[in-house]
Amino acid sequence: PFGDGFIDYEAFFSGLKDGGFSGIATYEMCSPVRGGGGEQNLDRCCRRYLQWMKDHVLQR
Repeated sequence: PFGDGFIDYEAFFSGLKDGGFSGIATYEMCSPVRGGGGEQNLDRCCRRYLQWMKDHVLQR
């Protein structure tokens, strides 16, 4: 799920903002989803992504 792993997304989005970016950012998962591709798991991943964005990006 978004926010797990080694990519520092908070620094990435901060860099976009600091650089003057004001457009739309999208996210695409290109690897298999942990927990499978069932509807419940995909919904869980989407909710987690939205919460992460609210907590780390939209608050700025």
